[in-house]
Amino acid sequence: MAGLIVLLGSAATHAMGLEAVFGAFVCGLLVSTCGELDREKLAPLRTTVLAFLAPIYFATAGLRMDLTALTRPAVLAAACAVLAVAILGKFVGAYIGAKMSGLGRWAALALGAGMNSRGVIEVIVAMVGLRLGILGPETYTIIILVAIVTSLMAPPILRAAMARVEENAETELGMGAGKPRDLASQPPATV
Repeated sequence: MAGLIVLLGSAATHAMGLEAVFGAFVCGLLVSTCGELDREKLAPLRTTVLAFLAPIYFATAGLRMDLTALTRPAVLAAACAVLAVAILGKFVGAYIGAKMSGLGRWAALALGAGMNSRGVIEVIVAMVGLRLGILGPETYTIIILVAIVTSLMAPPILRAAMARVEENAETELGMGAGKPRDLASQPPATV
């Protein structure tokens, strides 16, 4: 039933001249607010979306890219500049905010990497812009390139930063080198 509601919402917004993804999003929100959701019944829908529909959607977004545009020095320079501003703006902003809230260096780095990752929304906006003629093929290619690069760089940075966060947490707890602390020899904590 949830799948049918989402499909009808998509069709309705498409018929109104809006993007189908907007209707799917709104109907998805409505379905999620309808009391108790049976996760077990929604599992096949989730599997279908994640394993089949989402890859097709992103593949079509990638097929619309014009990678030959990046061979032109002006477009390549613009792509590098946009990528640098995108990464620095979001990454540094999240890192500074995390540090100001008291997080450690590695936790702030992990938060910055996680926040830097773009993808779904950026791709949707770019596809709408290309379809409406607001974006040209070069600009579309740059936006999709930023989405791909930032999405691919997040997991390795997160993995490395979180390993350091866990390592620092073990050290702070006195569990360095994998040796558990002997709690029996410690005096009891006073409140």
